Amino acid sequence: MNFDERKKTAATMVANFLDDFSPPRGIEPEKGVERITYIADAFARRMPTSGDFSAKVEAVLLKIRDTHASNTWPTQAVFVMAMPAGEKIGSGAAPESYRTDQLQLIRERMDAGQAVSEHDLWSGMPFRAGVDRAVVEKYRSASVSNWVKIYRHDAHHKMSKKYGSEVSMFFNVKTGGAA
Repeated sequence: MNFDERKKTAATMVANFLDDFSPPRGIEPEKGVERITYIADAFARRMPTSGDFSAKVEAVLLKIRDTHASNTWPTQAVFVMAMPAGEKIGSGAAPESYRTDQLQLIRERMDAGQAVSEHDLWSGMPFRAGVDRAVVEKYRSASVSNWVKIYRHDAHHKMSKKYGSEVSMFFNVKTGGAA
């Protein structure tokens, strides 16, 4: 059963189920159809696809009927919360998640002249990523200039405390400002 078939099946079943309840006060008929469509879409997206889909939807509807404490239509959230949590995948191992290559991301951003975090900038990651030293020094000089604008005479102390002694080479020792 494809997505559209699941959605159509769920829409019919939900509409029949909701016949036993009163629509929310003041709801227009078009809005009622729209709500049923949204609920059917949730069933089609969230329900397990293996096995008898209709039987699984019926089980969710029965669960709602047994627990719903009102004579008005349940909200879409009630339907979603009554759905099974999902099917187990494989051996129970955590599914593989997407993870960016931080070094590659830093290199691409710096090569394009885009912002990188100061932590990444001062941690040495740009050098491990293969970014040219002149580019890194340009970024670090800009960082120091921003700190001096904000913290004035205290910038060197604050940056040294946060990023280490490596920041010192970017300060003019006599004035305490950016070199």
